Amino acid sequence: MTEVGLVIVAAGRGERLGFPEEKALVALLGSPILAWSLRVFEEFHQIVDRVVVVPPGREGVFRERVVDRLGSRHNIDIVAGGESRQDSVELGIQALSAEPHWVMVHDAARPLVTTKLVQSVLDTLDSGECVVPAMAPRDSLARRGYDQWIKSYENRDELLAVQTPQGFHRPVLEYAQKHAREHGHIATDEASLVLGVNHPVSWIEGEADNLKITFPGDLPLAEAVLRSRGYSGPRMEP
Repeated sequence: MTEVGLVIVAAGRGERLGFPEEKALVALLGSPILAWSLRVFEEFHQIVDRVVVVPPGREGVFRERVVDRLGSRHNIDIVAGGESRQDSVELGIQALSAEPHWVMVHDAARPLVTTKLVQSVLDTLDSGECVVPAMAPRDSLARRGYDQWIKSYENRDELLAVQTPQGFHRPVLEYAQKHAREHGHIATDEASLVLGVNHPVSWIEGEADNLKITFPGDLPLAEAVLRSRGYSGPRMEP
């Protein structure tokens, strides 16, 4: 397979978790949330560049508290992000070398990603497709109306809950980002930018455990998942 560049977005704040620092630095079974994802991507030789995007001015903190203690055999670059997630991903891709023709984008707030899911994304990229992991929603989905009123229900058979890591042909994603910047388009993820320039995006089955850490109750749930996988405590280097 051709070389792949990895961009992990780790600029999210931790206010909703009740922490003053970035979400990616919050401890999960004794290790920062970011470290769990980095360990999973450590296993893949196809990934030739690794970039973590953090808030400006926090590069040293992330390197000291996560990367330096991780003991990775790969070089991991820490770069400053922008005002929005969209800006941060674009800056992360710009920080990659010219070598990778494919890009994977992952949210640090999804620390339960597995090697199986990463491999599935890589296998789909190998066939030349832009791809996202996704799952059919389990709950009924309603559209909000005014105040606390429900406006309507959506047909969940036509909907998907999209996850990361997402994989793209790098020139396609770079063009989509440029197009969005020039036209003032704001999106919640990179796949929607690619669809915005009429390029197809495929999907593969995601994983129910691949939750996004957002609220305080997500932390004990994530720790329970990790324990079920055999992890019981800190895994960082001294």
